[in-house]
Amino acid sequence: MTDVEKYILEKYGPILTTDELATVFKYKNGVEVSNAVSRETFPDKNTPFNKTMKIGSRRVANFKDVAAYIEKNYGIIQPAQPDQSDKDEYTV
Repeated sequence: MTDVEKYILEKYGPILTTDELATVFKYKNGVEVSNAVSRETFPDKNTPFNKTMKIGSRRVANFKDVAAYIEKNYGIIQPAQPDQSDKDEYTV
């Protein structure tokens, strides 16, 4: 398991909701994520993340798919420096 997978799993669990995806990809809220997924522009129109699925009426994503997308498109993610106030923060 990669560091990014571990971080996402610990912080959000194995399945991420649209609200959690909004936090990860810095969207305003889950509704914006759902709209962007429908337009195939989530999180970026040039490299869309097409690994969301529906469980009932809720759109969700697997933590491994989110981590793989981040690793591929944003490069290696390093833990934030220890002197920062939020020890759970990661930087790109």
